[in-house]
Amino acid sequence: MSKYGVWAVRGGSSVFGAAEAWCKDLDGEYMVLDSQEEARKIADGYNQSHSPLASVHYYAKEMEPQLAEEISRRRDQAQEPELELSGPC
Repeated sequence: MSKYGVWAVRGGSSVFGAAEAWCKDLDGEYMVLDSQEEARKIADGYNQSHSPLASVHYYAKEMEPQLAEEISRRRDQAQEPELELSGPC
């Protein structure tokens, strides 16, 4: 099953130079979405909330299966409860 994300592209006219990266949510986690339509809605919202002169534009993009799996695996590991140690170590 394909997974999608929001791809940010900063143009070369930026004082920081050109760059591309996957967007993260407010918790700092990569956004992994089940549909291209969902990713497109988020990307369109980001594009509309910025000035038309902004040097960053957002696009819906399909993730490579290995990347989506790795992100999901890391997210699952982060949600596992930590073991509490009691007594002398």
